[in-house]
Amino acid sequence: MAKQAFQQWYWSDWFGDTNVARLDPASRCVWFELLGIMSQEGTFQVSDDVSSLARATRVRETVMEKALQKIAEKNVAQVIENNGVYTVISRRLERETISRQQKTERQRRWRDGQRDAGVDADVDVLETSKKHDTRARYSETYKEKYIKENPDVERLIAAEAEEIVNLHPRRSDHRASVRAVIDAVWREADRGIPPEAALRMLRSRTVAYAEAVREWPPGERRYIKGALAWYQNGCYADDPATWRQGKEAETPFSGNHEVVL
Repeated sequence: MAKQAFQQWYWSDWFGDTNVARLDPASRCVWFELLGIMSQEGTFQVSDDVSSLARATRVRETVMEKALQKIAEKNVAQVIENNGVYTVISRRLERETISRQQKTERQRRWRDGQRDAGVDADVDVLETSKKHDTRARYSETYKEKYIKENPDVERLIAAEAEEIVNLHPRRSDHRASVRAVIDAVWREADRGIPPEAALRMLRSRTVAYAEAVREWPPGERRYIKGALAWYQNGCYADDPATWRQGKEAETPFSGNHEVVL
């Protein structure tokens, strides 16, 4: 879901939602703030620990804990807890995102058909830019089909992605890094590796990278790649021998060896 400059807001839907109306005022305000965060980050879910979520929504931790409980109880949103990390999913935004992705996929297939038929098709700037976005380099059609056949796989991937990011030696933007892991899983799945196998591979490669950089001299550890760039750029597919030898640290400013803190 791309970050939007603005978002349509229908007050009739907000006031007409009986589940939201059943929330206490504090929980309703927290839910409103969470929706704002999702809009700003261009996603349909927010994932973090209670302390971070409380800071992001500008409330006390006790208020956030109660709000998460009420939001789940009143069926306002889907709330998943895993090792102290809460993922809040807006079902409406998720449906809108899937619908938008399906529309994009239909447009892509139509353009491909037009191109194959020798007809020049108009390609808008947004779709062209997506082709260069590593987070979009997998087939949404395959993903949707796989999720339909395996309804629980999305929760499994989200939970595993949280754990994998926590194993990385340099964690910065947690939520974005988790999304990068999820995208990496679907990229690998699109290449023929089952999502479960892709998760195992990402976990083992992350552990191997963490163990390798632990042996680097203290002066070179500042060149350890940040988790977000590491997963987005597919660095997990590098030869593990280069991690052991510290070759990334030798040329930190060349090629793909970008220093991301």
